[in-house]
Amino acid sequence: MRKIACPKCSTVFKLPENVARPGARLRCSVCKHVFVLEETENLSQPVSDREEKGGQQDSFPVNSALQTQPVAERNDSGTLRMPGEEAADNESCAVKNGELRMPPAPKSSGFGWLAALIILCALGGGSWWLWTQTSYLDSVKVMLNLKAGANSGISSQELIRDIGITAKQSSIKNEKCGDICVVEGTLMNNASSPRENIRVEASLMDKDGRVLIAKTQIAGTVITPFQLRVLSEQEIETLLTNRIDVLANNTNVHPGGQVPFMVVFYRAPAEAVNYNVKVVAASVPVRNQ
Repeated sequence: MRKIACPKCSTVFKLPENVARPGARLRCSVCKHVFVLEETENLSQPVSDREEKGGQQDSFPVNSALQTQPVAERNDSGTLRMPGEEAADNESCAVKNGELRMPPAPKSSGFGWLAALIILCALGGGSWWLWTQTSYLDSVKVMLNLKAGANSGISSQELIRDIGITAKQSSIKNEKCGDICVVEGTLMNNASSPRENIRVEASLMDKDGRVLIAKTQIAGTVITPFQLRVLSEQEIETLLTNRIDVLANNTNVHPGGQVPFMVVFYRAPAEAVNYNVKVVAASVPVRNQ
């Protein structure tokens, strides 16, 4: 074996004696430079048997810059491999017709891209079907506040027109807030299609029917009389806006379905002698649009 250096890039290769002969025409696999090996080639010298077997290498009379260049190695199949290249392919830099040649780039297969495209299409189609044709993601739709709006083709008045109301009013002595006024009841979907995100507005009025105070509340949650007596205002409001109850009771309410509601007034005017409840908002579930 002999060590040959490319005169252009100084990359060093180990070549067999029959290839590294004077007059041999070689091509560097690194810089693609083609050169003719001369008898007085400075970097050509035999490689000792001890070096071939992996022992300590003999001195190599080149400058320090060239000694740090990568050296091509021959594998068992007779081809040359540059350091850092995978040895498993056995198709690294090869000697052919006296030239050092790089193998042709492997052809990429389009099967992988096709399989990935099919998988993406399947995932997209499955997600669309789950979103539009099932009720499994209804809770997500509510949490994202997806409204029917103009896309449903139904006006806001039509959305709330066929929702019936049954309500009652009571006064409760709360340990922390004093007397509180509670308006509660049930909403019924009398429309021919499902509804959700139903909101009500409760108001307290004087004897002449004038509204003294009004409050809007999303339907779907109620609490017990005991909780109304012992909890603070903040605790009561937290329970009445509990998203879990809203998702369970005020999502995809089918025709004939009912939704509970509760509105609490903490500082009701003394002149309030009557109350009123009306539905102020509703939407059509996305999958029913």
